[in-house]
Amino acid sequence: MKNSIFINSEQSPFSEEECNIDFWKKSSNASLIGEGRSQVYLIEKEEKKYVIKDYYRGGKLRSLLKKNYLYTGLARVRPLLEWSLMLKLLEGGMQIARPIAVHVRRFGIFYQASLITEYVPNTQTFESYLSRGIYTKEIIQAIGKEIKRLHELSVTHPDINTKNILIDTSYRVFLIDFDKSKESQHTFRFNQDVLRLIRSIQKLNLDDFEAIKFNIYKGYEG
Repeated sequence: MKNSIFINSEQSPFSEEECNIDFWKKSSNASLIGEGRSQVYLIEKEEKKYVIKDYYRGGKLRSLLKKNYLYTGLARVRPLLEWSLMLKLLEGGMQIARPIAVHVRRFGIFYQASLITEYVPNTQTFESYLSRGIYTKEIIQAIGKEIKRLHELSVTHPDINTKNILIDTSYRVFLIDFDKSKESQHTFRFNQDVLRLIRSIQKLNLDDFEAIKFNIYKGYEG
């Protein structure tokens, strides 16, 4: 692997330097919109909005390694795997935020990386949608159907939860955050995806949890 890999889509207006959160932290055209395991910024260029994230370690290694991942071969570089999977999902007809650019920077035995995707406007997370208490069974079932489509494309999403699902004002469903996703044909892993989402919903302590759970499965099973 070279010291740097930069991949640009046809829709990208970004340079290699701009595919890095450190560049945007100094810009008036950027605002922090997420502070989970990965920092996420909303950025604007040429009158269009995009989302950029840096990859951060999770678990016990987070405080020690932060943004540094051990390089064990090009085929195992997580942002490149996520990029490839997102392209596969788009080709399969799924509604996801289109990947725009990815930048991998190697430092000795470690690498750091950034990913830019298109910004999907007028959305809220599934968690926010549920918390407002105005949801319908049709929307809940649409989420189940979208997860089923993901699995029909032989992709699993080990980090699916109420914060990684977006719903726009036209009630379209978007799955996000595929950095842990993998190609798989194992029914067990597919079932675990659905169960993980159900547990995420249960943590919200909603009165009609059982009805929501029923409609997730109804949408999934078709």
